[in-house]
Amino acid sequence: MPKFGESDILEFQDAFDLFDKDEDGRLNLKEMDKALKAIGYIFSANELEVMFKEEDPDGTNIIDFEAFVRIIENNAEEKNLYEEIVAAFRVFDKAGNNVLTVREIKEIMTAYGDPLDPEELKLFIKDADPKKTGYVLYAELAEKIARKLYVKPKKAKKPKLREKLRKQKELEEKQKEEQNKEERLERIKSTLDGTKSKTEV
Repeated sequence: MPKFGESDILEFQDAFDLFDKDEDGRLNLKEMDKALKAIGYIFSANELEVMFKEEDPDGTNIIDFEAFVRIIENNAEEKNLYEEIVAAFRVFDKAGNNVLTVREIKEIMTAYGDPLDPEELKLFIKDADPKKTGYVLYAELAEKIARKLYVKPKKAKKPKLREKLRKQKELEEKQKEEQNKEERLERIKSTLDGTKSKTEV
């Protein structure tokens, strides 16, 4: 489980207090959802209900701050995985508009991601691009992929996308550097040959 620092706890407390309207140190399901969203944790209605019931076994319909932190703790790995996948996709988002083509998504996941079943990836993309525009908001797709790859209570299955992309980028830069070096050598050789020819004449 992740260990939170003092700044993390303060952030959680601020989010909790913001939606604790009656200031009784407790949140209902709807308030908990808003507080979680405020710090970047987004879940489906069903997921929220399951988590809430786990922390409210007596059916009081409220949870305290400690329960709120436990929910965050139990889902921090999945959120980290989501952020890692988004960061990997963002490398290819040259325009910075949070959109990638379906082809780019497939190439990225095939070349750099942990192996997903082809049919599963196809369904993910179909769901992310229902009108078949050929473009996908990759943040939404990353959320679905993260949920698929993250299996509780085991540690999140993290694709080392960023590391692989970094190495790929370094390799491409090295190859480009070698190519530029060869081109410079060719130019120098050509210049020398031209100078030699003039001297001989």
